[in-house]
Amino acid sequence: MDRTTNRKVGKYEVIGKVAQGGMGALYKARHPTLNRIVLLKRLDLRGVGGAVERFRREARLMMDFKNDHIVQVHDHFKEGSHYYIVEEYVDGISLDELIRRERYLSADAAILILYEVAKALQYAHERGVIHRDIKPGNILISRQGDVKLADFGIATSREEPDQGLTRDGTMLGTIAYTAPEQIDDARSVDPRSDIYSLGVVLYEMLTGRTPYPGTFNGETIRRIHRGRYAPVLRVNPRASRFLARIARRCMRPKRSRRYAGLSRIVRILERRFRLRDPATLRQAMRKIVEGGTVKGTVRRRRSWRVRLAAVFAVAGLAGAAGWYAWDQGWWYEYAAADRFGALVIAAQVTRSGKPAEGIYLEPVLYRSPPGRLERLDDVDFDIHENPALGTDRIIVLESDRLYLPAGRYRLKVSLENDLAWYSFDLEPRSVQRQLLSTLEGLRIAVSHAAGKPLPLVVSYAVHDADSGREITTAATLYVLRTGGWRSLADGGAEGLTSGRTWRFRVACPGYPSENFDLIVQPWQTSLKLDARLSPLARGSTRKTDD
Repeated sequence: MDRTTNRKVGKYEVIGKVAQGGMGALYKARHPTLNRIVLLKRLDLRGVGGAVERFRREARLMMDFKNDHIVQVHDHFKEGSHYYIVEEYVDGISLDELIRRERYLSADAAILILYEVAKALQYAHERGVIHRDIKPGNILISRQGDVKLADFGIATSREEPDQGLTRDGTMLGTIAYTAPEQIDDARSVDPRSDIYSLGVVLYEMLTGRTPYPGTFNGETIRRIHRGRYAPVLRVNPRASRFLARIARRCMRPKRSRRYAGLSRIVRILERRFRLRDPATLRQAMRKIVEGGTVKGTVRRRRSWRVRLAAVFAVAGLAGAAGWYAWDQGWWYEYAAADRFGALVIAAQVTRSGKPAEGIYLEPVLYRSPPGRLERLDDVDFDIHENPALGTDRIIVLESDRLYLPAGRYRLKVSLENDLAWYSFDLEPRSVQRQLLSTLEGLRIAVSHAAGKPLPLVVSYAVHDADSGREITTAATLYVLRTGGWRSLADGGAEGLTSGRTWRFRVACPGYPSENFDLIVQPWQTSLKLDARLSPLARGSTRKTDD
């Protein structure tokens, strides 16, 4: 039996245990002067010293926070062999529990949660604090429908840095939600690292799973660094395209291509709130926390007709139809077709061994009325690779269709080391659709050539993997060319150039042949291949590769 229960700890009357962990426990208690229920977080001081200091830092940081979307810390103290933090008790459930119960949330529910967590993080970032552990388990939803961010235990602050607590090259946080740069070094984080984690949380709200499920091994870490995960709409085709775009940009592996700050996300969501009644959303959230099901708020596996009817039942036919139309872009295509035009940015980049996510592409849009130039910082070009249009030589990057008020604009596009300016008139959709050439909207195409391919000189050496003996003279090196495999000695070396991937094969009697797919960068002119072949077992009938 827990001796802490039903007794006083400090000046607090313990009511009962909430949870037990490896390094401490959570208790429900009564504050003697505020006459309210609070949460006692207990840490066993016999644990690691670094954990104790982080515990204290969490208390100091959060006691300075005064924000409706962050769990309030009232006090901290030491008693006996334990250290305690006294914080606001949130009577409700965690977002983690909600996702496990409902599988995935509707756009309405996800937007409300995303907005209030973004507001909390914006408040913390403005005070120089990076959370570093954004995940559904640290997001609480009260019975009143309020969303609160908790647990700043591994946060870092410019006012109170974690010197000595985080060693160079170490990783802190929950890896499923951790940004690539934080995996490499927890001390290298900035606000965009929290934005990445927020994107993962949004992804999970829309799909019911994290983008990198399963065992977190070396291969998973490589996928995280490359941004290789199943898109939201592939996992849940019924998810909001609007929110899927936000998640995708938040989760870009390269920091410079994420949102620069939370203010941008907050502004985008506030514009969406104009189409919805926040009080209605809050009421729906309260019913969800209490265990009920609200039509049009939690999206289940139903037909689109049933889902659409449920949405209509919550907000009324007109309001819900407007929301759905806005989310799908129909508002601009039909209701506002005389006032808004569509713009698409497309970039073609010569393949050079660099992955698509590593290509630098930065469009900046300006409104260009007569006599002045006005930069539009709120315009977001959501750019992604289009594999369907790419080839073995070309990578194609495209933006989603962007709707803008008709008028005159200028576009500055930085693509790798190229800079281009475009001046154009954006016609309304009603005019664009009359022109076959602009059916998808005005398409501005840019391109970047990686440079003229250079002649490639190939040399090779082959060794016995068991003995180390060189067997180069007995081996043959082949390269895959048009028409099949050709040996380098029989004309296969002619016309080899840099800036592409070549497939080579090493063959030698008594050894199984081996293939090598080698990426040659545009600036590389020499390729040296050292192959080590394991001999076939005596009597083996194993065939070489075809």
